[in-house]
Amino acid sequence: MKKNRLSIIIIMLASCGVFFLTGCATSEQARSVKKSGFLGDYSQLKKGGGERALLYYVRPGVSWAGYDKVILDSVSIWHSENSQFGDVPKEELDNLAHYLYDAVKKQLEQNWTIVDNPGPGTIRLRMALTEAEGASREMDIVTTYLPPARLISEGTKLTTGTHAFVGDATIELEVLDSISSDRLIAIVDKRSGGKHYEGSTDNWADIKQACDWWAQKMSTELQKRRTK
Repeated sequence: MKKNRLSIIIIMLASCGVFFLTGCATSEQARSVKKSGFLGDYSQLKKGGGERALLYYVRPGVSWAGYDKVILDSVSIWHSENSQFGDVPKEELDNLAHYLYDAVKKQLEQNWTIVDNPGPGTIRLRMALTEAEGASREMDIVTTYLPPARLISEGTKLTTGTHAFVGDATIELEVLDSISSDRLIAIVDKRSGGKHYEGSTDNWADIKQACDWWAQKMSTELQKRRTK
């Protein structure tokens, strides 16, 4: 009987908790990020945040209107010996890499011609997922829908910049001129899951939403520069 009463209370709290959720983002920028080594030279990058990546570089004086094609390299998984990636099965890492590649390709091919070889008017896009942590999905549901536990999650976010029990991922990316290999853009950014129900049965949902966000952001920014 006590167990049944507890179950009913949890359900009621969960139902009430839904009304506390307003404007929940599906992906949120972290407050800091670590460099993995994928980009090699980080000396050009400066601190960003907000609408910009946490670390970013944009080469001045580039005539973006002259570019209309892109070589999209395969996404790399790049991590240190002690990375959170260490215990993730290779198949799952490959799936995440493919997901990011497909998300970026889907966005870019709306305005760019995807090609395989260097040439005039062609940029090369290199990307790596350099860190990822799958969400603790059961706890994610609890902290989202039970108001007392959600306060704990919000407290964690105030301290660390991310909610408790959600997934996060880091990307390193650079855009190069395909002929000269001059660096045109470089970013390092980290995003984590917001508190939401969408994808609650998928441990990698937060990472995929971050990939979707980066794909759309990169496509939008490149198109803006071409049309200026």
